[in-house]
Amino acid sequence: MDDLERTYSPAEASEDFNFAPSLLRRYAAIYQKAGGTIPHDKRGGRVYSQRLLEHFSAARERVKAGETVEDALRTFDLAPTEAVTDVQNNADAKQVLSLMGRLADANELLMTQQGQLVQEIAELRGQVAQIREQLETSQSQETPQDAPPQHGILVRLAMRLEGLTRRFRS
Repeated sequence: MDDLERTYSPAEASEDFNFAPSLLRRYAAIYQKAGGTIPHDKRGGRVYSQRLLEHFSAARERVKAGETVEDALRTFDLAPTEAVTDVQNNADAKQVLSLMGRLADANELLMTQQGQLVQEIAELRGQVAQIREQLETSQSQETPQDAPPQHGILVRLAMRLEGLTRRFRS
């Protein structure tokens, strides 16, 4: 507990945080059973920190929402090994970890596809440049009645390049 943090006797905690003394004792017992510690004064009475009482208040709201008292109190100030065990046993945490794994896999796939698209766009740009060069060369040598066969290829490549560029940007 932080030395500068305000502490409360059971009576003060009951009054200031609107806890019935019996509910405060019950929460304290369950919290300690889950591995939490509550300091005692010289006479052996519990001394509650403001942080702990705020946690008890939040736990009370979670209990009202349908969670068990044990689960609501277990998530606070546990020793690291107990906290890890609690997270590993928590179904919500498992679901979050599973989703994070899927997101990482999806991100890796997107990065691979992005690299492939960048490579394909570069190849297409090179092909378009070659065809333009061939067109310019052939147009200077041909008469207007001759239609260059590469013109259709150039149009298709340009359209494909535009489509890939739009896909890449979105």
